This record gives sequence, structure tokens and C-alpha cells, in this order.
Amino acid sequence: MKQLSLFPEDNTDPRPPESIGWNLWHGCTKASTGCLHCYMYRRDESIGKDPSIVQKTENFDLPVKILRSGKYKGRYKVPFGSHI
Repeated sequence: MKQLSLFPEDNTDPRPPESIGWNLWHGCTKASTGCLHCYMYRRDESIGKDPSIVQKTENFDLPVKILRSGKYKGRYKVPFGSHI
């Protein structure tokens, strides 16, 4: 049985692969005593965000976004072979 993929089998993408950090969600619910001194809570509170609200980030669907203009129009924003 052939595995389905979002990306084509052949590498016709001229861009080099990248290493990309991809955060789907932001926010958290404290679940243990290890959460008492969480850096994310301190950082968000210092800039006026409520860290207890869990929400999608603007890059939630990054791997399936397609470039709409420019030299690589119609290609995925994430180059073929990239590590996410």
C-alpha cells in the first residue's frame, strides 16, 4: 500500500531544505508542581498576554501553506525535504 503524502515524491523544488521550528499552539494549563516557575507564564505576563489561554498560532497550518506570489509561486512555503 502506498503512503499518502502532502509533498510530491520527486524533488523538483530548487530551494534547499531548511530546519524549521513549528509551534502549533500557544498557552498552557498548569498541570504539575514543575509548572510553578514556568518561563512561558513569566514571559507572557510581562508583555500583557494571558498565558492560560490556549490558542492556535499564526503558523498553525504552515506546512500546507502555498506561496501566492514571487519566484516560487504555487510551491509550499516549506521547501521539500525540510526538517520541521
